[in-house]
Amino acid sequence: MEMKLKTNNINYYRKLAHITAAQEETQELIVPDSLPDALSIVNSDGTAILKNKEAGDGSVTLSGVIRAHAVYLPDGASKPRGLSTQIPFSVTLENSEIAPGCKLVANVKLSGIDARLLNPRKLLFRADLLFEADAYGSGAVPITSVPDDKPALTPAGSKADAKAKGAVYNPQEAKSAAKSGAKEETVKAEVRNGFLEINPVVDVGEKPFTVSEELTLPSGKAPISSIVKSSVSLTPEETKPAGGKAVVKGSANINIVYLSTDTPDLQSADFSVPFSEIIDVCADGDSRSFDVTLVPTGSYIQEASEDSYGASRVLVEIPVLAQAVVWQKIAAPYIADAYCTAYETDCKTERYTISGLDKEQVYRDTVRASLPIPDTARQVTCVRVYPGRVRRDNDGFSSTLTADVLYIGEDDRCLSIQGRIELEFKTPEFEADSEASGKIILGEAFAAPIAGAIEIRVPVELQVRGFEAATAEPVTEITVGEAKSFEGLPSLVLARVSPENSLWSIAKKYSSTQSLIRSANGLSDDADSANGGMLIVTRAR
Repeated sequence: MEMKLKTNNINYYRKLAHITAAQEETQELIVPDSLPDALSIVNSDGTAILKNKEAGDGSVTLSGVIRAHAVYLPDGASKPRGLSTQIPFSVTLENSEIAPGCKLVANVKLSGIDARLLNPRKLLFRADLLFEADAYGSGAVPITSVPDDKPALTPAGSKADAKAKGAVYNPQEAKSAAKSGAKEETVKAEVRNGFLEINPVVDVGEKPFTVSEELTLPSGKAPISSIVKSSVSLTPEETKPAGGKAVVKGSANINIVYLSTDTPDLQSADFSVPFSEIIDVCADGDSRSFDVTLVPTGSYIQEASEDSYGASRVLVEIPVLAQAVVWQKIAAPYIADAYCTAYETDCKTERYTISGLDKEQVYRDTVRASLPIPDTARQVTCVRVYPGRVRRDNDGFSSTLTADVLYIGEDDRCLSIQGRIELEFKTPEFEADSEASGKIILGEAFAAPIAGAIEIRVPVELQVRGFEAATAEPVTEITVGEAKSFEGLPSLVLARVSPENSLWSIAKKYSSTQSLIRSANGLSDDADSANGGMLIVTRAR
């Protein structure tokens, strides 16, 4: 006879794979016939745009384009010009755990870009990309309990048993069972509960939206005649639960470098456009944590006509994909073991191991570096800091950033310099052998000329999450067999309690109950052991 159990599944998402890769993309660009020959490349920039992400059988494919820009000095001209192109990319990240239909969180970043002249009419772009993809598959843990309205077992042959098993009650069979001595009775099961406390991923959601704005150039800035390059970065700032949704707040950070009729020097302007979006997630309650990844899926930035006060305007339209991973704390009791005092009992269990979020920590620092230059800079036009791959070391996390500075030399020439910035964070709260991941978020960089160098400062935030596995072994099936035979066995025994021989195991072994043993030995109602002591064990009747 099988006991009818109540089962409530804890549904969650298990991480199938975390994959990272770096890839170089190159593309040639012909200078249009309408533009003069190129004498030299001054600077380059760009934005990585994710167009598609797809999970296959054992792989993830990410594809998109790089909106690339080059600033060059034309032959025989004093003012630089701008050239733009789109560099397509596609990468396949392989992992045997990935399956079609799994949920993906993907990101692509530009970690550096440069351009060089092949001849006066042709240049070559070279861009370095970083790819990240997390794949999640659905999982479930069955949490079993005895139904409130059926807290007992009914031996085979009874009407209640037939009904509980969905069978048809046969009066003739019941009559035959009665003649043979079988009784229609109900037998209570002794149940020991386990307790599962986990903080698993309960949802992976996403939402596309568009940041669209008409921006006005700050007062004091020279008016725009043409934009020669631009870049976009997205920063998540805060995520809060709101019912079964997540409210994501952040900003789109835009930099433009442009020409002006008022001055021969290149000009730069920075804008920050705040946004707030709602992502539908299935989890509810306040005990939730979020990790949001923002990736641009397009970038359209162009100059517009002046406003009524004569100030220059910039039209911005940035399609964005917001991807949210949600953890939620869950605590639930489940049947860990069960037995009947009068009947042979067999319990089938299954073991489940679930990874959950254990702790989060944010580390902040301002990184400083000096990039030597061969001359003296009159002014810095703009600075761009590109992220590098995050590495985990024995005592923390590290990364190598790439800084690119566009500046004006003392001889009024437009120049640029690139350099590396080493970044290290000590994370003593996370042991070296523990499971942890780190994400670096760069703030707005600042650069200023000093003697023989350019000094750079950039705020950096390292977000670290540590994970820990929880294990549960719930009873998934209870089968009750023949009645136990106690012929020739004593109704009272002495047993010694030890760490290996608990009150529960003693009661189960001798067909007693914990409450009977506590009563016979004068133990409190919540006593679970009396290590080293002898206990009187009476058999249940």
